[in-house]
Amino acid sequence: MPKKEVIVPATLGQPNPNLSAATRFGNLVFVAGQTGRNPVTNEIGADIREQTRNVLERIKIILGEAGTSLENILTVN
Repeated sequence: MPKKEVIVPATLGQPNPNLSAATRFGNLVFVAGQTGRNPVTNEIGADIREQTRNVLERIKIILGEAGTSLENILTVN
């Protein structure tokens, strides 16, 4: 049985203690709960376009920390 590993990148600031940025289980990485906050300044984006860019950048950072990338995403909900 694969071991579950929680991934919390230090570069995204103080994590919410109730959420994990990502969880690795075997060779799968699950990312959830990302918001439209800028990954550097932690400020919320001014509009939906900026917030969407922020979410994608946050996911990119998290996946990089997990040893993978946006190119390996299977599905997004």
